Formats: sequence, structure tokens, C-alpha cells
Amino acid sequence: MERAKLTLRRAITIILVLAFLASAALGVYSLRQNNLRMLELRDAVFTADRDDGDTGAALSSLQIYVVSHMNTRLPKLGKEKAIQLKYTYERRLAADKARVSAERATISVQGTDYCKSTFPGASFAVRSQCVEEYYAAHPVKSLEIPVELYSYDFVTPFWVPDTAGLSLLATTALFLVLLLKFTSWLIVRRTLKPTV
Repeated sequence: MERAKLTLRRAITIILVLAFLASAALGVYSLRQNNLRMLELRDAVFTADRDDGDTGAALSSLQIYVVSHMNTRLPKLGKEKAIQLKYTYERRLAADKARVSAERATISVQGTDYCKSTFPGASFAVRSQCVEEYYAAHPVKSLEIPVELYSYDFVTPFWVPDTAGLSLLATTALFLVLLLKFTSWLIVRRTLKPTV
């Protein structure tokens, strides 16, 4: 009878150790998979940025994944935010530059037409002065486009109930059970130890 109890205790301990190792392995594997998936989604954002794709949808997918999974902290380069939409920003600057050039060309044509009608028989110097004054009276400015509008970073939670989080929780619980079991075994052993 005593031998059966000892065998049962050992079997329970072995099962607990195996469950601990399995949940730890699953936790580490899940953390790694979470990180790999985050890198795939981050690369999709960079590809959409480079190819003038739908960066909004790619950013949204990345954000949802990062905030709902463990081990998905975005790698940074220095103090900059992790996601820099460099190509989108450059396209925005180029579009604004093209807008400014087009508006300035339109104002120049309007100024020439205005000066021809205002000074019909005037000399070239008078018309040139008139066009310069018209141009100066209708300035076209470039927009100030802050690069921060094209920089993103998302906060990874410390713990969430995804596969990695639940397996790490189970690993912690099993570790505590094994620690208590081992501690109680030591206490029992010391109290039953014969004194000389």
C-alpha cells in the first residue's frame, strides 16, 4: 500500500514536470511565432509604402496584431519611431512641389494676361515690372509637412491571453506547484530525519 502511494506521487510529479516542460516549450514557440508574424506584417507595411499601396490597411493590420499579441515589439533604429513611411512622405513632398509649380505657372500666365490688358501698348520693361508685381502679390507657398505624420509606433502589451500568454501562465502555475511540492518534500524530509 505504501509502495503504491509512493509510485502514485512519483507519477504525479513526473506528469507535472512533463506538463511544465510542454507548456514552457509551447510558450517559447508561440512567442517566436508572434514575433515572426509581426515582422511579416511590418514588411507588408514597408512594401505598401514602397509600391504606393494601401499603407492604411497594412498599418491597421500591424497595429491590431501588435496590440493583441505578446513579443511583438517593433524593432527601432535609434530614437526614431519603428515605422517610417519614407516613400509615402517623399511622394507627398513631390506632390506638393508639383502643386506649387503648377500654381506659380498659372499665376505667371494670369499676370502676363493681366498686364497685357492693363498696359496694352506699354514697353517690355513696364510689362515685366507689372508681371513681377502681380507674381509677388499672389505668393504660393509650400505646405509644411511634418515627417512625424508618416512615423508610427505601437505599444506591445506585457501580457495578453493569446496562445503564448496562456501557455506562459500555465508554465508559471506549474512551476509554482512544483516548487511547493519540492519545498513540502524538503520540509517533510527534514522533520522525519533521525537526530543523533
